[in-house]
Amino acid sequence: MNIYAIWEIVDDVRLGATGYAMLTSEQGRVIAHPDKTSIFTDLGTVVELDRSFFADDETRPLFLGGNHVIAYTPVEITKWSLYLLQPIGEAFLPVRTIIFFAALIVLLWAALASIFAYIRSLRMLSPLLELTAQIQSIDFDALDRGVDVKINNEIGKLGEAFDGLLLRLHDRNVALQHSERKYRMVTDNASDILLSIDEHGRLLFLNQRFEELTAHSISRHVGHDLASLLTPDSREVLDGELDALRKHPVAEREFLVRMVPLRGTPIPLEVKLVPRTDDEGGTLFFGVARDITEKTM
Repeated sequence: MNIYAIWEIVDDVRLGATGYAMLTSEQGRVIAHPDKTSIFTDLGTVVELDRSFFADDETRPLFLGGNHVIAYTPVEITKWSLYLLQPIGEAFLPVRTIIFFAALIVLLWAALASIFAYIRSLRMLSPLLELTAQIQSIDFDALDRGVDVKINNEIGKLGEAFDGLLLRLHDRNVALQHSERKYRMVTDNASDILLSIDEHGRLLFLNQRFEELTAHSISRHVGHDLASLLTPDSREVLDGELDALRKHPVAEREFLVRMVPLRGTPIPLEVKLVPRTDDEGGTLFFGVARDITEKTM
């Protein structure tokens, strides 16, 4: 058995920016690791394992280790163990990364199986290659097709589990698309201008009512300052209101401005802005702008 070939395979494994793989012997000593100084040391000296996380069942395939989420699978033929480690912050990523992570585990398992192919039967090798080929040909726009491995052994069970994951991801993707269509329908048919801006006053979103009322193009103004659409006196009002919201982000502000349309006289608007904190700790402002031309006549 060529240990250097195993090292090359393990070294090539990358999970996200900093995740990696390692291989241990039956006695718990590290056989393959990207850091060659860790070779032949005890597993416990390389990574901190939270044994309390799986005290009742040490065969769990997923557990915590210090700041890492660790995926574990035994290599039955050699009694070795394969570990995939990734920082917790990187582990919870979008759906496409989850699919890639699952496919990577299967592909890595296939690569290791090819090294030990001379001691495995053709009956086990053939369905494994079939499953690998189907995973590699997955169409992310047709996840409901899944994979089709019709055998009654460990490989068949793995295919069924992966197939179930793909079907759940497909259902969630369909639900998300339906929700987005409903949201777009509501915003595009609103009688008021709906908008969102960042903490610097740059427009992030405008609904269709903006184009109908001002004749300006949405795509042309998203990413630019909201103040560029206002009269000079209204720009001062907007700056003052945004300063007040930055100082008291839990408050809600209502004020009047005049927006300059593509043609015609400025349009008086009654604006209501509310602040919200985004996932990165920044401040966003969501607002409604109502045309009050009839009230001012």
